[in-house]
Amino acid sequence: MTEELRQQLEQDLAPDLEVIRHISDSATATVFLAREVALKRLVVVKVLAPELACKERAVARFEREAQAAASLTHPNVVAVHSVGRMSNGTPYMVMQHVKGRSMESRLAAEGPLPPTEVRHIVAEVASVLAAAHQNGIVHRDVTPANILQEEQSGRILLSDFGIVAVLSRGDAVMDERLTLVGEVLGNPMYSPPEQKYGGDVSDRSDIFSLGVTAYQLLTEKGIRLRMNPGTLYDYRTDVDPVLARLLERCVEMQPDSRPSARDISRRLSEPATSTITSMHVDELTGAAANGPLIERLQSKRLPQWLGAYIVAGFMLLEGTDMLADRGIIPEIVWKLYLATYACGMAAVAIVAWYHGAPGRQSVTPVEVALLSAVTVVWLMIGGVMWATV
Repeated sequence: MTEELRQQLEQDLAPDLEVIRHISDSATATVFLAREVALKRLVVVKVLAPELACKERAVARFEREAQAAASLTHPNVVAVHSVGRMSNGTPYMVMQHVKGRSMESRLAAEGPLPPTEVRHIVAEVASVLAAAHQNGIVHRDVTPANILQEEQSGRILLSDFGIVAVLSRGDAVMDERLTLVGEVLGNPMYSPPEQKYGGDVSDRSDIFSLGVTAYQLLTEKGIRLRMNPGTLYDYRTDVDPVLARLLERCVEMQPDSRPSARDISRRLSEPATSTITSMHVDELTGAAANGPLIERLQSKRLPQWLGAYIVAGFMLLEGTDMLADRGIIPEIVWKLYLATYACGMAAVAIVAWYHGAPGRQSVTPVEVALLSAVTVVWLMIGGVMWATV
């Protein structure tokens, strides 16, 4: 069947294109490598599978893929040069040939990729998705197999808009509802809950898929991590905290909790760092400066820090009090410990606020000033106590 299709394609496309060889097959299409005679460049010709060519909805999906990709003028999109139909009515598209390999192939050959490279890949794909979403296009199939890397330049490209969804824009509803109710498209491993179970698809659906893809590239455990996304540091401790927190937000179950593609692209365009400031934590957790205080405290794990300190400190406080009552230690020692316990609680709260989030954080001038103030207060209280002895 493939050879017959190749011969028919070669006959229909001559003399403009020469079909060189068959590349691959999928459930929906057959792909060939060809050469444009006039421009002397290699191209890829994607042909709808013959068994689908007679199905109106499949043909419409295929042509919509071409339209979606062609409408995006972005350096990280696999370009569509032309579209057409063979003499038997089967649609095809002529696309840019990318000499390189997919992230799926790299993962299989090399294992987990370096965090700095994954950060770059996520940033590039997010940039493409931002442009697509701005044009009302949702990819719906962001996976390692559809992320390509050009061999010579290292450029990252997003391919295969085959199950793209077109969102409503203005007064014109551009989504022809080419998916039947209950019909699931895309790789279930990377699909968000709303897509997997037939819910409404939005631009945040792509973000979930991008997040699971990144987890897979970092750990090869995308399925497990999508069920418990907060465990990334259990597998990779060398991921910078900005990327780690972004990925955790990408795979949130609720679409509204996920960042936009533009936000991801903007954040990851900044230099990678092993530190994270309190401002970054607030932004990445979605808790603005005027957001609910409880969310900000939880993101920094401050309750856990204080709880552990209070329990341990109280036990020592009770022990010191008992020793003072029995005259084993002077009462001033118990009083000094009580002052230390109170000031230490403030110090722990400050340290937790600036260092309680996952990952390593830098020491800031404000933190130093606050800890210095606590130290001064402790010394003053201690001085007053000694003076009254």
